[in-house]
Amino acid sequence: MLWQGPGVVEWVGEQLGATYSNLAQGIGWKLNGDFVAGVVYEGYNGANIYVHIAKVRGVSLAPTFIAAMMDYPFRLLGVKRMSAMISSRNKASMAFAKRLGAHREGRMPEAAPDGDLIIFGLLR
Repeated sequence: MLWQGPGVVEWVGEQLGATYSNLAQGIGWKLNGDFVAGVVYEGYNGANIYVHIAKVRGVSLAPTFIAAMMDYPFRLLGVKRMSAMISSRNKASMAFAKRLGAHREGRMPEAAPDGDLIIFGLLR
């Protein structure tokens, strides 16, 4: 079940070891009342928004969740692009970003606790 409301931003932050501003927005996916996936949006500037995605290992993302994840920034906010920064050690997340159509745009050395961050961008 799609969930937009309290708890999503906090859950994603717990999964990723991150904190987000009170302006961050989130969409979650619940199974049996518990979050199994979530996306947080922050840093909206009219043209771009940053996206942070977390999911429980072994759970596939539902097509409904993926559609909502893309619909919010592109259709509702009207952004031209989404940006994601992914740990260079997280091969599964980089592969997922590529399957969504994102392109690798750069590298930020030593920007993550476990090494480098890879910058991905997805244009409308």
